Amino acid sequence: MATAPYRIHNLEERIPFNTLHDLPGVYGAFARIRELAGGEDLVLPGHDPLVLDRLTRVADGIVEL
Repeated sequence: MATAPYRIHNLEERIPFNTLHDLPGVYGAFARIRELAGGEDLVLPGHDPLVLDRLTRVADGIVEL
């Protein structure tokens, strides 16, 4: 479930990553992630380079969570 949203747009647009084996499970994971996080703004997909753009930059290469 941790890598269900490979990138944030996968979660926002409900588009699964192109490599999967359980499509209903991916959609279930998307729903569970939203439920646990309380909102997409709190989800930080580990494979998405754009994640740093969503956080407050405090110094060069350092962001605040």
